[in-house]
Amino acid sequence: MKISPRLIPFTSIAVIHLIALFLNNTDLAFYSKPLLMPSLLIYFLLTTKASPLRLWVGVALVMSFFGDTFLMFAHFKSMYFLLGLVSFLMAHVAYIFINYKATEPGSSGINFHWSDLIFVIYGIGFFYVLSSSLGEMFYPTMVYTAVICLMAISARQRMGNANDLSIKLVLAGACLFVVSDSILAYNKFVANIPYERILVMTTYLSAQWLIIEGYRKYIESADQD
Repeated sequence: MKISPRLIPFTSIAVIHLIALFLNNTDLAFYSKPLLMPSLLIYFLLTTKASPLRLWVGVALVMSFFGDTFLMFAHFKSMYFLLGLVSFLMAHVAYIFINYKATEPGSSGINFHWSDLIFVIYGIGFFYVLSSSLGEMFYPTMVYTAVICLMAISARQRMGNANDLSIKLVLAGACLFVVSDSILAYNKFVANIPYERILVMTTYLSAQWLIIEGYRKYIESADQD
């Protein structure tokens, strides 16, 4: 798969941010984090032609930017964690909408399969692990868990309804997003995970890039039809 040179700003900022986390350079990590999603959005806009999906991708990445930013201040006040949760919730809703729209003309975009149960079972099981430690975050976390699992299911349900590469990229990204949020939630509510910040950001950034790249491939294939 050919990678555009226009991805360099995003990858450079991502590498700088991860190095800053590894070196525990708080200032560099703080100032690089808000640049991640804007640089990925710019890459997407520069490498895609006009499409109705561009607006929704923009919504998802802008809400992810707000989520990143709010979580930077979560250690000061719990309200910032909740705002970050709501921001990412809205990003996932946008991704769900895109997944059901980024399909071949005439397809329903919905094809239930037993494999969808994997995400349902995982979501229920993981929420059960968290539930006793959530306190006032019980219901917000329950809703968020349901929505991110639905986002992964909507990515899986594109199988057979869009081009193969787009499906694989978006589904891989959705799964990594679930992994990233699971690490973050377990570390926050249950027990400390070694190198949690690096693990969360590595899986998160990979997830966002894979999802966006998958949508790019869908738009490219739609232009060629």
